[in-house]
Amino acid sequence: MRACLSLFCAIATSRRLRTCGRFVVALAWLCPLAQSADWPEFGGNADRTDVTAETLQLPLSLAWSFQANHPPSPAFKGLTRLPTTAAAIAYDHAFHPVVADGRLYFGSSTEEAVFCLNTRTGEMEWVFWTEGAVRLAPTVWKGKALFGSDDGHVYCLDAKTGEPAWKFQAAPG
Repeated sequence: MRACLSLFCAIATSRRLRTCGRFVVALAWLCPLAQSADWPEFGGNADRTDVTAETLQLPLSLAWSFQANHPPSPAFKGLTRLPTTAAAIAYDHAFHPVVADGRLYFGSSTEEAVFCLNTRTGEMEWVFWTEGAVRLAPTVWKGKALFGSDDGHVYCLDAKTGEPAWKFQAAPG
């Protein structure tokens, strides 16, 4: 599974996909799900390596697909070429999915929300709305989904239900 998500992330950041504004999770689900490991945070782990020891089981087949209502809304629009030192700010041109316990999560900078989909069916399980863009994927840890929003808050949700556990105002201004 992690290999599929790495493949998806690489494709999702391609100029062609960004230009058409599509978010198709179908690529992430071309792999068998039963024996897959979780990918609980951006880059797969705390080191953001985007690497896994897992292998793809061929042949691949499409299980389901999902398209978001709106493409991402990057914080720094119009930047097509960035100097090396500024490359870190170009992270939000694509949605970044994470997977844990049979659920796929991603934040939306356009809809100001975190979405949770069932990995078996592709059906929406829940949506949590904030008052600002959610530019990065949540981190899923011990049954909680943690993420920040442009509204200045850090949120902790129950990963299964989307119910808030707590909210912290990290940037009051």
